[in-house]
Amino acid sequence: MQEEKGDTYITSKIINLERKFKLLERILNDEVSFSDLLLVRGFKYFSYFEPSKIDGSKLFNLLSKYYVRRFLADFFMFENVRKEDLNQLMTKWKIKNSTIQDLLDSRIVLVENDKFFRNPDIRDFSFIVESLIAFLLNKKFGIDSILNVKLKELSKGGDIDILGKWKLELIMIELKESPPNNVSLTELKLTFERFRSVSPDIFIFALDTTLSIKRNIIDNLTNLYKVNPQKIREGIYKISENSFVVTAKRDLLSNISYVLYEKIL
Repeated sequence: MQEEKGDTYITSKIINLERKFKLLERILNDEVSFSDLLLVRGFKYFSYFEPSKIDGSKLFNLLSKYYVRRFLADFFMFENVRKEDLNQLMTKWKIKNSTIQDLLDSRIVLVENDKFFRNPDIRDFSFIVESLIAFLLNKKFGIDSILNVKLKELSKGGDIDILGKWKLELIMIELKESPPNNVSLTELKLTFERFRSVSPDIFIFALDTTLSIKRNIIDNLTNLYKVNPQKIREGIYKISENSFVVTAKRDLLSNISYVLYEKIL
């Protein structure tokens, strides 16, 4: 994670060019696949999930709202919620009745016998947000995405939340919904070691929070990897040439979009 200088920087560029040449050979006959992008990185076997379908701009706009995501994160913690408890959650996150109706219409939330519960077809709340980001990547950039990717040869373990492909570029996004002080040093290190092992062209560590990450995330990364993070704008830090940390300050989706506009367009 140290700033790439001198021989290390040149070596990194050579490795990257070698990958691109291998991929160019494939693209002459067919579109580059996730298998191609992972194979040139040494990963032969992987499994994944397709994103949940985000139907229409109304649902996208609804889930794009930070307070709606926070409401759903709390709501998904319960097997079911009675009306009075739902009202408490609505008050906490300033949710309107019309928003609840929109969630019911979208079938993210279901109701039966005056009890509200999540649609059992939805794997978990994180998968909703990952699918939301995947929808954004495709809608704005034409980037195809796969979720919860398991790489058999990955020594650092754990799923990769989102992998995207754009031309010859591999994009990796890890997502955390928990507050920054709940991200342990061990978990933070594992996340960035996974990034280093996969070696994507762009890495984004996305924290769906408006809380400050300076102390728990940025300072810890500085100490772990001897880097000098740069604050690009509110909610975006550049950690190295191709790695970024973004939050929901301003807006999570617009911050992810900002990084991608800067790096691939």
